[in-house]
Amino acid sequence: MPSEPSAPRFKVYSSSHLFQTQLLHLQVTTFEESAFIWAGVDGNEVLGNLAVAMPPPTFNGNTLSTSSTTILTKEIEETSKQLGQKLASKFGKQFFVSINLPDQMMFSFVEKIILNTLKDIYS
Repeated sequence: MPSEPSAPRFKVYSSSHLFQTQLLHLQVTTFEESAFIWAGVDGNEVLGNLAVAMPPPTFNGNTLSTSSTTILTKEIEETSKQLGQKLASKFGKQFFVSINLPDQMMFSFVEKIILNTLKDIYS
């Protein structure tokens, strides 16, 4: 006997934004208790600088610090890890984050877009 179809347990949100002269691409994939975020620019659509962050646990009523680690990287780059920590603390979910930008100037712009996107998703 066939089972009833179930609702998808993940959703994908994609958008593109212009920063000065470069086209920035953003993809957010949400699961039940986690999310995967990728950001990059035209011509650099790679999965690099991947980090994972876990929400902070509570022990004896005290919130501990967020745990995170870098999974993939070519250079010493902390932006994915730092953003993952910030998001895990703010939203209480596990985050996989891959930020692949040519320079740091774009990061504040990307971070604001990601935060606004996640607020829309989780509100």
